[in-house]
Parts: sequence; structure tokens; C-alpha cells
Amino acid sequence: MMVSAHDAFVTMYYALDAAYEKIKDERLRQYLSDADPFLFRDGGSADPAVYIEFEREYCAGAESAVDEESSLAFVRDYLGRVGPLFIAAFDSIVNLENWKSGLAFRSQ
Repeated sequence: MMVSAHDAFVTMYYALDAAYEKIKDERLRQYLSDADPFLFRDGGSADPAVYIEFEREYCAGAESAVDEESSLAFVRDYLGRVGPLFIAAFDSIVNLENWKSGLAFRSQ
């Protein structure tokens, strides 16, 4: 299955939202508020810069079609650059199997 930047972004958002329910960190809450892909109809994010940056980096790193494993690796790398809290929160929720399940749900 090939994964679009938007599907990877929304799946990442769901995972971070689930992590927030466990850790209740204010920095994560603020990021989720800025990244919310459901606030506007355009499918971006509440703060357009968040999705624009994600999409730009995702597409720049994709020399060919991005599969599920590559999209997960990209998101982990991306969140690592956002900050250690974000990658730790993401990793507390996501493994390859549930990443694939989340992406499959998005494509329905």
C-alpha cells in the first residue's frame, strides 16, 4: 500500500492524540492543537504551517512511492526532529502492525 503525506500525517495525529490521553503533557497538547487536521475542510492542519512543513519534508524525502514501513520511518524521524517528547509519545503507542492498521482505516 502506498501512503500519501496526508494519510501519514492524520495517522500520526491519531497516535499522538492517543498518547496525549496517557501522558497529558502541555507541549503535546499544544502541538495537537496546531496539527489538528479536522478543524478545516482543506485537510491541512489548524496551523497551516504544521502540515505544510510535514508535507514538504515527506515529499522531498520520497524519491519514489512511499510504502507503510517507509512512512512510519519518516514519521519517527520527523517527530525526533520536533522533539524527544514527541517521538517518545509516538513510540509508546505505535508499532508497525498498528501503524498499518491505522493507515488501512484511513484508506477506507
